[in-house]
Amino acid sequence: MADQPVSGTAEPSDASAPPTQHPLNYTGEAKALGWLVFKNTLLTIITLGFYRFWGKTRIRKYIWSSQSLFGEPLEYTGTGKELFLGFLIVLAVLIPIGIIINVGNFYIQTMGNNAALITFQVIYYLVFLYLFGYAVYRARRYQLSRTVWRSIRFVQAGDAKKYAAKSFGYSLLTIATLGLAAPLATVRLQTYMMNNTFLGQEKFALDARAKDLFWKWVICFLLMPFTLGISLLWYAAFSTRYLASKTSFGPLQLNFPVTFGDFARIYFLYYFLLILVFGGLTIYGYLNGVSAGQALPSQHGLPLFIIGFFFFLFLPVITVMMVTHRILILVANKFEAEGEIDLEAFVQNAQQASGTGEGLADALDVGGTAGIEVGL
Repeated sequence: MADQPVSGTAEPSDASAPPTQHPLNYTGEAKALGWLVFKNTLLTIITLGFYRFWGKTRIRKYIWSSQSLFGEPLEYTGTGKELFLGFLIVLAVLIPIGIIINVGNFYIQTMGNNAALITFQVIYYLVFLYLFGYAVYRARRYQLSRTVWRSIRFVQAGDAKKYAAKSFGYSLLTIATLGLAAPLATVRLQTYMMNNTFLGQEKFALDARAKDLFWKWVICFLLMPFTLGISLLWYAAFSTRYLASKTSFGPLQLNFPVTFGDFARIYFLYYFLLILVFGGLTIYGYLNGVSAGQALPSQHGLPLFIIGFFFFLFLPVITVMMVTHRILILVANKFEAEGEIDLEAFVQNAQQASGTGEGLADALDVGGTAGIEVGL
């Protein structure tokens, strides 16, 4: 394959394109992205969360427009109104369910039946475990439907309910096996998702096997207590590299040769800063006579509140500048494609896009408050 010609460089008509190329490009700036996230976070706090839908949209538009595929820019066409309407629709369903659950929980507690109470609570968490998988798939479907390249949009086909049932089942299996089934869950869920992903009418495909990840996961799992979780970065690099190498897009074979060092350079400094700040706040409270269940002395309460407020105000900014921005650079620099594809042959997929946003994903806070869910 390495000797085959490849088209699709910055100049799509260039017939002498190299056999292996980096089809993605990212031109975003850390300061610009950080400032945008800061303004959105501040406005979200001021409006008691109301602005978050428009804030998410502004962040996505910036990130999407800063990326190009085969030399052609991506475009995000979603709106804050769509996200807001989707959220309202889901709330109209979740609020009555929440009322029923709370009333049922109160009634069972008054009966004094502990077995019934435990059963009820287990059912409650199982329902939300299913809804979480459903929310993830619906959110991805919406985001891809609003991602446009050369006037052609991405499509997430498949059934969100089927994915939710798979996610639910594999989650229970992973819990029952004390985490050993995690590679199986990853491969099966990722396979269903990718095999139903399209750009126009061209399809993505994943051909991976859980057993190729299993022993690496076992080693990672056993090393976690001794490495303070650092082995997770090693496994993340391996699994990401493996899954990318098993993914194709039409005639193109994809590859993402990321290493442990790549992830370590991004995450080590970020987590060191978080530990430093959280540790500083904890020590500050301890030195001023604060312990578990004890009120903070009034003369120190305001300074600590101000420190905490500004830290959580700037946390999304720190995260997007130190993690999201650098991950986007890493993907653009290392993501590779091998093969030959006719870029002029792309046509639009006939599947209709939804008119509302993620809804359930927002209600369950899938993706976090910053709403930065990028990549395919």
